[in-house]
Amino acid sequence: MIALDALAPSWFTPASEEETGIENPTRFKIRGLTGIEVIDITPLIKIDTNEDGDTQVILGSAAANILLANGLIGWEGFCDSDGADVPFSQKNKSRIPMIDCLTIAREIFFRTQITADDKKKS
Repeated sequence: MIALDALAPSWFTPASEEETGIENPTRFKIRGLTGIEVIDITPLIKIDTNEDGDTQVILGSAAANILLANGLIGWEGFCDSDGADVPFSQKNKSRIPMIDCLTIAREIFFRTQITADDKKKS
């Protein structure tokens, strides 16, 4: 058994922000979920294989909400329409556009997973 390294916080910049070319794009501080938190989302996630044989992860709204509530722990450069910084809070998470919420939730989910290399180390 090995400990989850995904719990260490790190920064994530969505591709949509990187593509803007602005000097300081919005970035989100995220961490992977704990094993106990994963238990809560496991029945809410569908893992499927597409016709090309690629694995697809389908997050429902309940799973995305749990991922964001637990795994999104900060941000930088997130501004309102007047250009003022939006302070990080659980309440202000609701101001993130839906498509970005799903992108961030997926990234948190993928950072939670233990890789095959991690398993070899144990």
